[in-house]
Amino acid sequence: MVWDRMGDYHRARWHATRTLLNDRSVFAADLGGGDNLYSWSDTSEDMHFKLSHRNPAKFDLGRIRKFIRLLKSKDIGYVCIAGYGRPEYILFLVYSRLTNRRVLLFAESWYPSSNLVDKFKSAFLNWCCNAFLVSGERAKDHFVNRLKVTEQKIRIGYSVVDNAHFASSITARPKTVLCIGRFAPEKNIETMIRAFLNSMLPGSGWNLMIVGGGQLKETFSKLAIDKPISLLDWQSYSELPKVYRQACLFVLPSTFEPWGLVVNEAMAAGLPVVISNEVGCAPDLLRPTINGWTFPATDETSLTNIFDALVTASPDLVAMGQQSRSIISSYSPALFAANLKALLLQ
Repeated sequence: MVWDRMGDYHRARWHATRTLLNDRSVFAADLGGGDNLYSWSDTSEDMHFKLSHRNPAKFDLGRIRKFIRLLKSKDIGYVCIAGYGRPEYILFLVYSRLTNRRVLLFAESWYPSSNLVDKFKSAFLNWCCNAFLVSGERAKDHFVNRLKVTEQKIRIGYSVVDNAHFASSITARPKTVLCIGRFAPEKNIETMIRAFLNSMLPGSGWNLMIVGGGQLKETFSKLAIDKPISLLDWQSYSELPKVYRQACLFVLPSTFEPWGLVVNEAMAAGLPVVISNEVGCAPDLLRPTINGWTFPATDETSLTNIFDALVTASPDLVAMGQQSRSIISSYSPALFAANLKALLLQ
């Protein structure tokens, strides 16, 4: 299995696969060293390899040579690649196909390109990939209907987290709305801040906590002056469960979000969720009014109305959090491993 870099989420999936299959036959590799987005710790295990110390975003021809040597030295018969967005990944896919290895593609995106580009993608992926493990229904629909991949070659279950890591007792929690995401334009955080400030929540003792840090921190800091809004920088994987326990509702307002693993985390932590219609996991994980609400990403008023309903309708957030926990329980590393095995061996 090759990812840009083995993060905490990928590590849980890899370990689940090693548990299901022969532990000594499942290898993983990093495309490169650290990146500019996540401060993930290095993986120090004897079944894990690093193809380069350069940033994954920077091309390194040496990765190709190391990848080929690894496949030969470990007698690898099955190759799983995290997409086709890097030149190295494309070359890995071609080499694996030409050497008659079985190839599986990890994929979460469901955004179409132009018709011409998608026709090229369709031809290439159908030629070099035997199977596809995708995030959810939107990604599956994209690969079946847009890229013309046979449905039998596709299973869902790529975007999962270690639910147990985030789980805690589901009880009444502080009246805090939580959002976790980089302070970047596509996360649409400013819309959420304005919706919160225009709602009844600030006057009813509610707080807004935003965790992530990034390029728009100064802008958000100005909006938060003298308001019940706290801005936190990125929190480590080990600290995140504590963060979720400080809130009773989770919001992800993104205008662009192929899946949204933080939604998995929040649900595993027992929180109801509010997510925009552009968050990829919405059709899979959200049950409207059962475990949360959805809204059009660009419609600030709709989000304000949802916030107002927390005061006027007083929904049972604890019960909704229990529903979240129940729904996310089936989206686990065990599902990832089981569907990966089924696809590789079919």
